[in-house]
Amino acid sequence: MIYLYRSFIVDILNQLENHQCQCATRVYRSQLMSTDELNYLKNSVGQYVSVNSFLSTSIQKDIANFYLGDTNHRWVGLEKVLFEIDADPKVVTTKPFADISHFSDFNDELEVLFMLGSIFCLNSIIHDDENQIWIIEMCLCSDNEHNLKQILMDMKNEIGNGETNLCILGKVVRRMGHLDLAKKYYYRCLDELSQNDPLLLTVYKDLAKIASQQKDYEEHLRLRQILAKIKDKIELNDNEIETSEIDKLTDNGAIQKRKSKSCMRCNWQLKLLICSFIVILMIGAGIFALQYMTTKKSPQSPKEWKPKFNKWKQDAITVAGGNEQGQKLNQFNYPEGIFVGEKKNIFIADCYNHRIVEWKYNAKEGQTIAGGNGKGNRIYQLNYPTNVIFDQQNHSIIIADYGNKRVIQWMNQNQQVLIDNIDCWGLAMNKNGFLYVSDTKRNEVRRWKMGEYDNEGIVVAGGNGKGDALNQLSYPTFIFVDEEQSVYVSDKWNHRVVKWRKDAKEGIVVAGGNGEGGNLNQLSEPARVIIDYLGQIYVADFGNDRVMRWCEGKGEGEIVVGGNGEGNQSNQLNHPMGISFDDEGNLYVADRWNHRIEKFEIIL
Repeated sequence: MIYLYRSFIVDILNQLENHQCQCATRVYRSQLMSTDELNYLKNSVGQYVSVNSFLSTSIQKDIANFYLGDTNHRWVGLEKVLFEIDADPKVVTTKPFADISHFSDFNDELEVLFMLGSIFCLNSIIHDDENQIWIIEMCLCSDNEHNLKQILMDMKNEIGNGETNLCILGKVVRRMGHLDLAKKYYYRCLDELSQNDPLLLTVYKDLAKIASQQKDYEEHLRLRQILAKIKDKIELNDNEIETSEIDKLTDNGAIQKRKSKSCMRCNWQLKLLICSFIVILMIGAGIFALQYMTTKKSPQSPKEWKPKFNKWKQDAITVAGGNEQGQKLNQFNYPEGIFVGEKKNIFIADCYNHRIVEWKYNAKEGQTIAGGNGKGNRIYQLNYPTNVIFDQQNHSIIIADYGNKRVIQWMNQNQQVLIDNIDCWGLAMNKNGFLYVSDTKRNEVRRWKMGEYDNEGIVVAGGNGKGDALNQLSYPTFIFVDEEQSVYVSDKWNHRVVKWRKDAKEGIVVAGGNGEGGNLNQLSEPARVIIDYLGQIYVADFGNDRVMRWCEGKGEGEIVVGGNGEGNQSNQLNHPMGISFDDEGNLYVADRWNHRIEKFEIIL
């Protein structure tokens, strides 16, 4: 049957190659799976899996969940499964994937199609107890990577120099003369390396050699310049690497423009319809663990998908509030800190309404989940809350109750004061189980072990009185903690963002610090600060009505959104305070003086 329709399959392959996705993305697919099949996959974690049919997925998680139907219904012998697939076009060798929504009558489903025979690495299988669904995380792999898997393991054991599989694989195929393939693996290796990994020198050096072999001397010169900068920056004592050059090198760009002729759309639909019959006739259709692929992955946690943020549409969508200042459930009164949950629910510190509001996705109004009982200091009241974060460990929210000088935890309408007698403004948690709190009066940031609050905490930033020296802060507000436990502080009256490395005695100015102003090297009363995985620093520039992005070590930043003057138009902000990203990279801004939450959609 496959032989009979081989021309259609080849044609679809060609079209997938022509419209191949050009940037890394995460896609989703849901289905009902037999318990036996699920158990088989559970025993295959760390192995490779293959798809023996065309695999249809969606960029939107909500769309995938929709096809599961009634979430409360239970099927005998069947389990609800959601596949979360990370796909990077750099790994594609023979089996491409493409966004085909432009050719579909259901283009709002944002369909991404994978070629028959695509190979994935099965990273993990976990159960979401809240939604009663199994989450299967996979990432796209290349044929070459699997075929060389055992060779790589043997070489890695022989070499024993700490190089990653991808780096060794790059060396292997480069020596074999497959230069383009080697480049793919080296660029993937860059994505996996930390910003201070000495192995970066090896990768860039080999990339420069490839450029020279291909007689691309401009690229060779550019890589050599980057290599020289990295040599100056990187040392074995955890010196920082300039991330902007890495960003340029690994920039995926935009998805290629696609043809939109109606005849092409019809061809897609016809061929996919035919191939759907093929799939039905194929024995064991679906995903299965390849029996002969038994080599386990190295014991490490799956790499978290992190979107490569580029640019955002400059006209925002108001997703919460925007109905003038007020205390109704569809209104805000000076919103401050926000964060966006996994389901795109927005949690807002509605400061002057003395409450925390949860605004669900596409809702017309919010619901009060903490406070809302008037201004006061009783256990069930709040007093000018400035920030709210989510504690995933016990499914509670932690609030900076600024006016009451306390940090309070709310869990199922039960309240507990965690820390008192503190002029708290900003909050942050890290994966190591620590809670960080900024104190605007003491001009410091302190850290507590979660659950151990019967002490004064440890000062991790400031604590040397009010001032503008590098070991001082002046009214620290919002904070962010990265994976290396460095603390980023919005130093309000010094109009700067300061980075304090773990156990440091003083900070490093990473944004602003040139006095208050509206130039690109200045900030005005910076508010919420967020650091992405490339080390880029996003700041709500409160006094300049804009959100800025800075790269550490650069003299000036760039405007991400806003910067069009104070106002309430869709491209304007009025004293932005909180910022947050959802899992797709869309930017949310607490537009404080406009009493609304704005969503700026990412441009892929």
